[in-house]
Amino acid sequence: MTPQAVFVCGATGTQGGALARQLLSKGIAVHAVARDSTSPKAKSIASLGAKLWHGDFDNENALRDALAGTAAVFFNFMPDFNDASANLRQAKLIIRLAQAAGVTHAVCSSGMSPDRLKDVLDGVAEDAFFSRMMRAKLDIEKEVRLGFQTSTILRPGFFMANFVQPLVKMFPDLTSTGKWTTALLADTRLTLTDTETVGVFAAAAVIDPERFNGKDIRFFDELLTTEEIAQKLRVATGKDIERRTLPEEDVQEQKEANPFIRGQLAMRTMARYESLEEVRGFNLPLSTFDAFLAREKEALDITFANVPKA
Repeated sequence: MTPQAVFVCGATGTQGGALARQLLSKGIAVHAVARDSTSPKAKSIASLGAKLWHGDFDNENALRDALAGTAAVFFNFMPDFNDASANLRQAKLIIRLAQAAGVTHAVCSSGMSPDRLKDVLDGVAEDAFFSRMMRAKLDIEKEVRLGFQTSTILRPGFFMANFVQPLVKMFPDLTSTGKWTTALLADTRLTLTDTETVGVFAAAAVIDPERFNGKDIRFFDELLTTEEIAQKLRVATGKDIERRTLPEEDVQEQKEANPFIRGQLAMRTMARYESLEEVRGFNLPLSTFDAFLAREKEALDITFANVPKA
C-alpha cells in the first residue's frame, strides 16, 4: 500500500531531495527536519509541498513531531568527519521514535561496499576514521533491518554530483586549476550515479515494500573510466580539465589521515563487482553522464568559473 506520508532524512540535500521530489510528484506527503528552514534548499523543497520542522537528527522533539503520521522512513546520512559514531547514534534515535509512531517500513541509502568490508578495509587500521565510518554504515543497516517489519537497503554508486558544487570539494584543485588530482587510476571505472536515479529507486522501494523487502539493491547509471569522465567534463564545460594520478608515495602517505584518498583507493576495484545488466533488470529508468551534464549546465558553469578555457 502506498504510504500517505514519508519521513525523509536529508530532504534538503542531494539524495533526500531527489526522493522528496519523486514522492511529492506522486502526491505522497514528505516530512523532514531542517537546521535552517530559510535556506534556499529548504525553501525550494517546502515550495513543492514538503513539511519541515526546525531541528536536526539529534533533536528528539523535532524528530518526534516530524515522524508523526508517517508510514515509512528514508535513512540517509552525511558522514560527520568529527565523530564517526554520530550517524549510528542518530539512526538509533530515529528508529526508536519511528517505532513509537507506528512506522513499519524503512529504506536506507548506504554505501556501495559496506557489505564487502573485508575487501574494502584490507590494510586499513581498525581505528582509522574510514574504517569506523564504513563499519558504522553496516551497523546502521543492521539496525534498520531489525527495526521495521519491512526494509530495503540501497547501494548507489559514485555520484555524478561529485563534480559540481558543493560535493566537488572532495577534489579541491579541480575547480581552481582544472586539475583533477586523484588516487584513482586512468583506467579505473566508476559506477556513475545520477542523484535523480537515487530518487527513482528510493521512491520505488518506499512505495512497493513487498517487491523490495529484504533486498540489497546495488545500482548506478553508467560505467566510465576516469579518463572518459575527464574528457566529458572538458567538452561540457569548455574548460581545460585534466585528470592526474596522485603519485603512489603520496597516496600511501595520505591514506590514513584523508578519508577521501582512502575511499578512492577502495573505488579502484569497486566496478569489478557490478553489472549494469542486473541494474536494468529492475526496469526503472536510468540516466547517463551526458544527460546529467546537459541538465546541470548552469551548475557546471558556476563550479568551473575560475578554470581556464580549453
